[in-house]
Amino acid sequence: MTLQIGTLSSTLQNLSKSVDFSAVEQATQDAISQFEAIKNTTLGSIVGEIKGGIEALTQEIDDAESALKSNFVPTIARVTSDIEGLADQLVGNVPGAIASDIQAITGTATAAANGVLNEIISAASPEAIDTALKKVTDATTAQLQSTLSQIADANLTDFIQTGLTNTPFGELLNSTSIFVNQINTALGANSQFFLVDFGEKLERQFQTSVNSLLGTVAKQSDIDAAFSFVANGDYASGFDAISRYIPLPENYYAITAQLPQSEWPADILEAYDRLNNARGEFETLNVELSSYVNQFDPSANAAGRNTQPVRTIGQPPFQSSGAQTGGGIGATSDGDSWDFTDIKSVEELEALFRSITRPAGREIVGAVIHWSATFLNQNIGAEWIHDLHIRERGFKGIGYHIVIRRDGTLQRGRPMNLEGAHDENNNSTFLGFCFVGGLNTTSNNAVEPLWKYASADSLTPAQYNSYDQLMRTFHQVFPHAQVAGHYMTSNDGKVDPGFDVVGYSYSKFNHVNVIPEGDPIWKSRSVINLDTLAQYAATS
Repeated sequence: MTLQIGTLSSTLQNLSKSVDFSAVEQATQDAISQFEAIKNTTLGSIVGEIKGGIEALTQEIDDAESALKSNFVPTIARVTSDIEGLADQLVGNVPGAIASDIQAITGTATAAANGVLNEIISAASPEAIDTALKKVTDATTAQLQSTLSQIADANLTDFIQTGLTNTPFGELLNSTSIFVNQINTALGANSQFFLVDFGEKLERQFQTSVNSLLGTVAKQSDIDAAFSFVANGDYASGFDAISRYIPLPENYYAITAQLPQSEWPADILEAYDRLNNARGEFETLNVELSSYVNQFDPSANAAGRNTQPVRTIGQPPFQSSGAQTGGGIGATSDGDSWDFTDIKSVEELEALFRSITRPAGREIVGAVIHWSATFLNQNIGAEWIHDLHIRERGFKGIGYHIVIRRDGTLQRGRPMNLEGAHDENNNSTFLGFCFVGGLNTTSNNAVEPLWKYASADSLTPAQYNSYDQLMRTFHQVFPHAQVAGHYMTSNDGKVDPGFDVVGYSYSKFNHVNVIPEGDPIWKSRSVINLDTLAQYAATS
């Protein structure tokens, strides 16, 4: 029986039977209410207004135009003697010596020795007033509840006590922990990344399959729409969402609507067959994606792409039959066995780098930085590049070791124990890192020649942030390593990744190459290894 993608959705929905989603939702809402209850005040609309014995000395800006032009300043308040139950603690006596001095200064025969208010100036929030009053009185939060309720949002007064006596987000953290444990119990150990990680991979697999079927790259919005229909079992609407990428004669729909099929011209008949064949292939994606779904065993593998055990961050990568696999993704040269999971932490990235094993003379000595030369609306990943490199370049698979996706996700590519296929001169000892991007326009707006759109402006801030983490970790693990842009090593005028890679590493990480940027060795077939670096270091 073929598994529909909708079946997967139903399976996940059944988690509600064993996982209490409502508890986390309620804890979240309670945490927000507690936070707002103790931080917000109703004082401040009128200077001099008194609520619960608290007087507003300043007015908050409640004019939207003024607020946009000013820095927000909270209401400042003064505690009067009219705080319920605390008048005797707020009003003190003047010491006798000071009373005598006052009499002498004022010249009065008698001076009031009693009734001096302890001046308390504070922000007007319930939290600030609670803290200030506790410092000069022995009142508890429970005793101050009546006063604080009068300056708090009327809808949130029930949350003042818990907000002030507990950490507002403490219960949320506790509920979240219970929720994660329930998920792990329902789906198996190490399943905390299952829902997001597997869902993303299923969508990427769908994207790769559709683009392969079309022979071109569809807009991400069209891919998303098609996936949404297919996820609900509506393959007809799913195909309609991407069918416009199948080339048809300009008058195709007019002729097929107005004439019987026996009168269609040859080009219309050919287009009709092509469209129907594509529709049939699209519907077979059900089998392809179902096979992909069936590979997943949440109790054994949170990544959903192989049957190796999930490892602990910082420990050696996956082991199979006693043999170490580079980068945790399999060191075989067979591209069909490679895995393209995301790298979720700096610790995991460091572990991947430290797990690399290369033969003597072929140790890692650097990294070459590339871009994919794709448009702004092409949210591709390692799987797409993998298919492209096999189909159009005849490689065994993706040539890059790490892909930096548009959202900043670091994704595994070629296993790091294997030589890359990313640079004509430095594959043997240099890792290849690739930004997704390079063409600073969308595919529907581009006109030849495409090179005029090449720009580092096509890269996103999220990508730069991840690149910083990637290179900082790389330099820590390989302090001797060189870094180069593809523009430094290419013999045919490549410009990627569009920025000064060497200068960037110096300004960000204080890293300096021992091989000068313009040295001929960068573009030669000479293998740069550890001995080469030692020779350059000795002469620099």
